[in-house]
Amino acid sequence: AADSLAGGPLVAILPDAGTPIRQFLYPVLDGRILAMGMKGESLEGWPIVGPARSVATPALGAVLGQSTLDLVALGTFERITGLNDGQLETTDISTLVIWSDVAESDPLWPMWGGSPWRNGSWNMGAWTGPPVASDGSGIVQGSHICYPSPLGNEPLRVRASVRSASRVKVSIHNLEGEIVTSSDWQSVVAVDPFTVTLNLDDTVSGMYLCHLVAESNQGQDDYSVIPFAIVR
Repeated sequence: AADSLAGGPLVAILPDAGTPIRQFLYPVLDGRILAMGMKGESLEGWPIVGPARSVATPALGAVLGQSTLDLVALGTFERITGLNDGQLETTDISTLVIWSDVAESDPLWPMWGGSPWRNGSWNMGAWTGPPVASDGSGIVQGSHICYPSPLGNEPLRVRASVRSASRVKVSIHNLEGEIVTSSDWQSVVAVDPFTVTLNLDDTVSGMYLCHLVAESNQGQDDYSVIPFAIVR
């Protein structure tokens, strides 16, 4: 195709990821394939460079006959065929690249299978329901993230989950501990991730701390502090 199309993402368990959970593979227009963890973090050794600008969703399969699945990417580039009135003439050439033993078996498209709330088919026998948190109150460990980081000119989004219905508040501090800005208290439900959006347009580049406080309906407090960067 003359116009490049990045295609859709894949979901698979990558043997080199170090965790036995699915990771997300995203092709981008220039041909790279990114691998992201469950929190959007990049994985070591990725992205990998595809054959050319991406024109299709990559495929996972036992192409080379090994115990784990291979990743196949399709790309296209313009090959020069000659000159016509001083202008280059080109033709589109497609090519494939195979990376061996990339993924464990049972890959999924994230929007096809795995959940009755998404389009497509799903496996009733394998369905285990939505994720749940353990009993109690407070912030679910590891759920507190800030994105994008580094932050540019867009708003900062603070995401987390709590174990029981709570009210939450976010404050941003510089490295001296001074409050840069803070949100109002807002009520959130248990388990489902929530997002608090903050405008930091007047904040200069540097490292900052995001302080999240959760107060459960039973009056128990919990907090989490993580760093993030602003680059302008």
